[in-house]
Amino acid sequence: MLRWVRWIRLGAWSRVPALSPWVLVAVCAAGLWLLTGVGVTAVLGFGLYELVFVFLPGCLAYELLRGGGGVLRRVVFAWSLGYVFEIAAFALTAAAGARSWFIAYPVAFAALGLPALLAMRRRARRPCETNGVDRGLSAGWAWAAAGLCMVDAGDGGAGLL
Repeated sequence: MLRWVRWIRLGAWSRVPALSPWVLVAVCAAGLWLLTGVGVTAVLGFGLYELVFVFLPGCLAYELLRGGGGVLRRVVFAWSLGYVFEIAAFALTAAAGARSWFIAYPVAFAALGLPALLAMRRRARRPCETNGVDRGLSAGWAWAAAGLCMVDAGDGGAGLL
C-alpha cells in the first residue's frame, strides 16, 4: 500500500502516456462486448470501421478546420466531425442510388483532404493561441474521465446480462 501512495505522491502517474486512459476504456468496452456474446471478429470489425470511416476522416477535417488543442479535445471533435461526414457520405450515396460507393468514402476523403492539409502546413505554421503550451486536461482528469466511461459502460453492460 505504501508503494502506491508514494507513486501517486511523486506524480509518477503524470508520466503515463496520454492515451493510456482511453486504451483502458477501449479494452473495457471490448471485454464487455465479449462477455455479452459478441464475437471477436465483430469487435475487431467494429473497431476497424470506427477507425477508418469515422475517426481518421474526422481527424483530417479537424486539422483542416482548426487543429490544435489537447488530446481529449482532438479526439472528441475529430470523432464528432467523423460522424457528420460519415452520415453525409452515406446520405449522398443513398440519394445517388449508389450505396456500394460508400466503401470508397474514406479514400475519397483522404484524396481530397490530405493534399489540402499538406499545403496548409507548408505555407506557414500558424502560432498556437496558447503560445505553444498545451492547455489540455491533466493526466488526473483524463483518468477520472476514463473511469466514468468505464463505469457507464459497465452499467450498460450489466443491464444486458
